[in-house]
Amino acid sequence: MIRLLIVDDERLEREGVKYLLAQEEGEWKIYEASNGKDALQILREEEIDLLLTDIKMPHMDGLELTSRVRELYPELPVVIFSGYSDFAFAQEAMRYGVTEYVLKPVDPEEFHKIIRKTQDMISDRKEKKQQEKQEQDFLQQYFLENYLYSGNKDILEKAKRMLNIDHWEQWRCAVMVESDVSFFDRIEDDFQELLQKEVRRAFFYMNLNARQSLLLFKDVYCDYQLVANHIYTFLKRNYRAQTSHTVLMF
Repeated sequence: MIRLLIVDDERLEREGVKYLLAQEEGEWKIYEASNGKDALQILREEEIDLLLTDIKMPHMDGLELTSRVRELYPELPVVIFSGYSDFAFAQEAMRYGVTEYVLKPVDPEEFHKIIRKTQDMISDRKEKKQQEKQEQDFLQQYFLENYLYSGNKDILEKAKRMLNIDHWEQWRCAVMVESDVSFFDRIEDDFQELLQKEVRRAFFYMNLNARQSLLLFKDVYCDYQLVANHIYTFLKRNYRAQTSHTVLMF
């Protein structure tokens, strides 16, 4: 799904863009704003993948909005729609790193090409970020697991050269899950996501070995005994037929 923000003070224009988007492939979640000021508020509250904005608007025009967006979200693709054919406007827009500059009335075929181009750009960017996250998670687990088993502080120094490990000091509690069989070699890929939804708290997950996993939490004001019981109940409810578990907190 691509989360897209349309910014235009004319409702009819926004409806026109939505009509064109309905003819495109892919799944869209569309947000709307009638000026740049409202658009910035939405951008702060929602994770937007693509910004489509008019130039001439009250309170904050499209060029000023683009300038602010570049400061706050430098990688966000921005497509500007404008009734102005003046080269100066296009030049100014490009100076702010606009992805595309499109004249109104919009040619549907041109719109399709632009959307396909930005879809590919967004897809590549998400794939790259996901790959970087996986690499960082792997390194985090590798160094942390070695440090936990050995207690060797030289490992921390090596980790600092490759990772930002300042947040390690923020972990307040660890919950270990132990299984009587090789359970963690057989769990689904979405196990961590399901567990995250269940406990409703952010944690760093480590699969220590086939029979043990570790969850590290940052919350200071939290009843972790209750969290541990919650995890145990979740495992018993969903994986009882596969194995039995022990949940330890420390």
